[in-house]
Amino acid sequence: MINILNYSVHIYEVLKMFNMMKCNVSKTSMETNIKLVKDETEKVVDNTMYMQKIGSLTQCTCIIKQLNIIVNI
Repeated sequence: MINILNYSVHIYEVLKMFNMMKCNVSKTSMETNIKLVKDETEKVVDNTMYMQKIGSLTQCTCIIKQLNIIVNI
């Protein structure tokens, strides 16, 4: 049997690691039909940190989908 508690702890740790504990919940990852423009005044983004965030959050979404399947069975 899958330990649901470990998944919850993992998701909590990911949110804590990236300072996202107070993030807003959304059904979609970003607004649709929005035109993105480059902001020349913004600081340069660390590509490695960005990839870690995206990878970790993607893994969390997969875990949540697995939890929904387990709970609904």
